[in-house]
Parts: sequence; structure tokens; C-alpha cells
Amino acid sequence: MSRKKTILVILIIITILQISIRIYMGNEKTYFHMDEAYSYGLMNYERLNITDNLDFSNTWHTKQYYLDYLEVNQEEKNNWLPVYENQKNDVHPPLYYFLLRMVASFTIDNFTKWTGIILNIIFFTVSNFLIYKISKIILKNPIYGILACVINGFSLISLNSSTYIRMYELANLMTLVITFVHVRIWNKPTVKIKDYIIISFSLLFGGLTHYYVLLYGLGIYLVYSLNCWKKKDYKQLKNYQITVIATGILYLCIFPYIIQHIFFSYRGIGQTEHQNLLIQITGYLQIINKEIFHYLAIPFIIILIFLYKKNKGKETKNEKAIYLLIIPIILYFCIVIPKAPYIEVRYIMPIYSSIIISILYITKKIIKKGRKEKETLFIIIFLYAILLYSPNITKIKPDFTYTQYKTIVQKIETENKPIVYLFNPQNNRFLDDIYLFTLTDKSIILEGETGNDILEEIKRQKQEFILIGEEKEIEKWKEKLNLQWLQNMNAVQIYQVTF
Repeated sequence: MSRKKTILVILIIITILQISIRIYMGNEKTYFHMDEAYSYGLMNYERLNITDNLDFSNTWHTKQYYLDYLEVNQEEKNNWLPVYENQKNDVHPPLYYFLLRMVASFTIDNFTKWTGIILNIIFFTVSNFLIYKISKIILKNPIYGILACVINGFSLISLNSSTYIRMYELANLMTLVITFVHVRIWNKPTVKIKDYIIISFSLLFGGLTHYYVLLYGLGIYLVYSLNCWKKKDYKQLKNYQITVIATGILYLCIFPYIIQHIFFSYRGIGQTEHQNLLIQITGYLQIINKEIFHYLAIPFIIILIFLYKKNKGKETKNEKAIYLLIIPIILYFCIVIPKAPYIEVRYIMPIYSSIIISILYITKKIIKKGRKEKETLFIIIFLYAILLYSPNITKIKPDFTYTQYKTIVQKIETENKPIVYLFNPQNNRFLDDIYLFTLTDKSIILEGETGNDILEEIKRQKQEFILIGEEKEIEKWKEKLNLQWLQNMNAVQIYQVTF
């Protein structure tokens, strides 16, 4: 009991430290990805896009017009229908939006980044304890469970996942839940009804979080089913199939739109444009190198090759449970890499903790050959200490804090000049910069010939303003306006217009 209490205290201290770092990162967060704006809009707004409003363009608006998209106001606080309807009309299941809406209900008439960040911190905290449990079982030592939590919680990808206000931190938690409930029964001679109920709910909630979780779950389903078959435990195999089928039926009753989303939507499996596989693979290897290895993947691998010793040995039954992580990860990458519309870290986030646990397992297996346990542990701790400390030297920072936009945010908010946005409906990236429009009292979105006429009128009034738009849209006005470049954003340029 004394050792268990000591481990628990250490785990709690580590988790508190990791939460503190996430609070600091949250405080540093200055700007938002357009999908983060979608997170807030889709859980409360009356339609998918604010750009679909009839009065969106060529009309002057106050900041409240845009805040209404991002916040739950008094009139909306009892209307939870958008949580379901907007997801039905979009391409994601609704669980994350339900939870975000629940947290946002404590900040009525107030948009704040902290609703999403606090929610992610809660997800991360639960994940940390599951990482410990899974790693302790597979690596057969609670010390490795603690080590896995340290590696996971201080990795760049984990910090990014916690500061990115989307469903990916929850998706990572759900993959861990599904993994844990299967690891837990991997060698059980008898699986009880309550175990099957827990499996059912883990798959159900995982699928209601993100369809990628179902893909990972498919890998676990195949591994566990094969394990039952190899053990000739046909009763357990039958009960497991019944559980999965019943869960699928229940899922379709709750959210039948999964069929439309996966097979017929613009993000469906048949609609994604063909990607260059070599470019995709290279891109995702680079992301893993940065986000998990902090640019030290090649030295890390070279050291492991150098430390490897030939030593015959068989895997234990518990060790074979690692297949519940490795096979689903391989299946996930085989499907996601060719189909992902972009090469971005968010497509790895749903399984990042499983990847980290698997890498730790492989690292231990390689180093342990021909070495004692203490020596192995010392080497692993030394290697990962270098890996985790390296961002302090290389100055790698989480991407989703967007601190590079801090100056422009402060300028817009402090000077409170009108914003004029040249809108391109063929490349609708407005939500990338909607946050700026919540900082100033007056703004207008210009579109078409009517928009050109309005801009001519604004020019005649000779009042200073902020001009935002794609470079090709602004180019048309460079000879007519006195432009001072301010900031390069994700999709647009920002200029100040003076007279």
C-alpha cells in the first residue's frame, strides 16, 4: 500500500505540473485557427457559417454581430438543438460540441478561450491516468507507467493538442479508453457482462467524438477478435461480436448521419482528392519528428541501433497486449495518410498517446536485451530527458498559441479603427480572422461590385481604417489607397490605410 500511495502521489504531482504548463500556454494563446472558431459556432449558432447570413456582406456591423457566432447568449442558453443539427449538416459527430456547449453555458454572453482550454485540460488529466494504467500493464512496471505520463504530457504534440480548441484531445482520450478496456480483459479467462457494457460505451462515445476513433477501434476489434480465435475461446468471441454489433446499431439510432458523412460528404472516403503518397508519408514523418521527437528522431534511432544487442526471448502474455496499440496505429496510418486532405498534426492527435506508449515499449525492448532492469531504466530516462529538454535549446514552441499574432491583436484592440475586409467567396477563409472583428466597434465585409462602391465611398470620407484581404484582392486598390503593411496572416494580409 505504501508503494501504491507513493506512485499515486508522484503521478498527481506530475499531472499538476503538466496542468500548470497548460494553463500558462492557455494564457499565452493569442489567436485562433478557423476550425477553433467553428468549434464555438457549431455548438450554438443557428447555422453552420456566419458567412451564410443574408446581411453578412456589404453591411456595417458591430463586434456583437461576430461575438454572437462564438458565444452562447441569453436567447440561446436553453436551445441545444444546434449541437445536433449543425453536426448533422457538417461532417463530425456531436459529442465534443455537446461538452463544449455545456462548459460554455457557464459563460453566457461572454466568449472566452478558457472554455475550450479548460475542457481540453480535463480530457488530458483523465488521459494521463489511463496512460499510466496501460503502460504499467504492458511494460510490467509502474515506473514505466509514470515515465510514459512524463513523456506524453511534456511532448510538443500533447501541448499542441491541449491548446487547440477542437475535439482532438477528447479523441485521444477516447482511443485510450478503448485501448484500456481491451488491455484490461486481454488475458481474463472470464469476461463479465459489465466488461462488455464498458466496451460498448467506450466504442459508442469514441465514435460520437470523431470518426478517426472508430478507425482506431476497428484495429483493436480485429486484434482482440483474432486473440479470442487463437485461444479458441469461441464463447468470448461470440459475446464480443454481439457487443460490437449492438453498439453499432445503438450508434446508428443516435447519429445515423455517420453514413452520409463517411461515404457521401465532401470529406467522405469517396470524395477526398487523390494525394501524392510519397509527399504525404514524408510530411507526416516530419510532423512526428517535430511533435513527438522534437527533431531528434534520427539521433534517437541511431542510438537505439547502437545499443541493440541480440538476445533471444519470448514475449509474455501481457506484453502481447501491445498489439492492441501497434496494429491499430498501423491501420490508422495506412488509411489516414493517403486520405488526409492536409498534412497537419491534427490528423495524428487522436492517437498521439498510443504512439508515445508504443515507442516507449519498443525502446525498452531494444535497450533491455542483454541488460539489467536498472541499467535499462537509467538509459531510457537519460535518452528521454534529452529529448524532452531539447525544445528549451531549439526554442520549439506549440503552434496553436499563435503568439506571432499578438502585436496585431493588441493594435486592433487598442486603436479600435474600423475594419474593411475584402471577401472572396471562392476561398472562404473568413473564420480564420473572425476574432479580429470581435475587438473593434465597427467593421464591414465587402463583396462584389457593391463592395467596390462602398470602398470608394469609405475612401472619400478619408477616415483611417484597417484593410484585410487576400493579396490579389488588395492589389486592385494599391494605386488608389495609401497602404501600410502590418501583418501576414494565415490566408490574408493586413494593411493600415492612411490619408
